[in-house]
Amino acid sequence: VAQLPEDIRVDLIQNYGLDAGMLINVPRHPSQLYQAALEGALLFVILLGIRFLTKRDAFVALGFVGFYALLRVIGEFYRAPDPQIGYLFDGWTAGQLWSFAQAGLAVVLAGFEYWRQNRIAQPKKSE
Repeated sequence: VAQLPEDIRVDLIQNYGLDAGMLINVPRHPSQLYQAALEGALLFVILLGIRFLTKRDAFVALGFVGFYALLRVIGEFYRAPDPQIGYLFDGWTAGQLWSFAQAGLAVVLAGFEYWRQNRIAQPKKSE
C-alpha cells in the first residue's frame, strides 16, 4: 500500500480524526459510475426532451450547459474533494460552487434568448 504524503496524513488526523490505515477497507461510492449515469445517460435524455419541446438550438445548448452543471453538483456530493483544496465551507467543494455559477449563467442566457426570440417574433407597430 502506497504511503500518503505527510501533509495529507496530518490533515486527515487533525481535521477528520482518521489515520491513513483506517481508510483501506472503507467502502466508497463508485462516483465515476454515478457521474457517467448523471452526466451521460440522464443528461442525454433531458436534452432529447428539450429538443422535442423546442426546435431552438440555443435552448438545447443552454440546456446542456445548465443541466450539466446541476447534475455535476449532485455527482460531486459522492466524490472526495481535491486534497489541495478540500471543502470550502459547509461541505461544498470548489467544483460545486463553479457549477452553480455555470448553471446561473445558463439561466441568465436562456432568459435573454427567450426575450430576444419573442422580441423578434412580434412585428413592430408603425406610427
